[in-house]
Amino acid sequence: MMSNTTRVVPAESTRLGRAFAPVVAPLLRSRWVSLSLAAAGSLQVGAALAHLPGMPCPILHLFHVPCPGCGLSRACAATLHTDFGAACRLHAFAPLFLLAIALFWLAALLPSARRIALVRWMEHFERRTWLPTLLLIGLVLYWAARLVYAQGQLTRIVAG
Repeated sequence: MMSNTTRVVPAESTRLGRAFAPVVAPLLRSRWVSLSLAAAGSLQVGAALAHLPGMPCPILHLFHVPCPGCGLSRACAATLHTDFGAACRLHAFAPLFLLAIALFWLAALLPSARRIALVRWMEHFERRTWLPTLLLIGLVLYWAARLVYAQGQLTRIVAG
């Protein structure tokens, strides 16, 4: 006799589930990783706000190709100055980058119980929406489009 029950396969054990595994939540788990990412992002944006040189782009220096984040620090600075036109011209992902920095600061500074709750919420959010993974894919597509269709503008952004 056959059973009427069906086997439910957890999303993370399927090929698609592994492809869209949480990206941000694992980084939030460690207070030191969160603190390091928050501090590095803040220092980079702070340098742009002060019109100081930030960390040199290793991809640009090694391969002579602008990286997916070229212009992002200055775009974040423009966003913080509410110059949204300049921010959009420099890098469309600036608001999301600022949100990520805030999320990392939150995870770095929250008490352990609340940080764990944040990590669980983020894990659930990522598994349900795949949003961080889709945004990373979008960033790579945005970069490719800038390289192909806006090379002159990208060259001006890199020149600073």
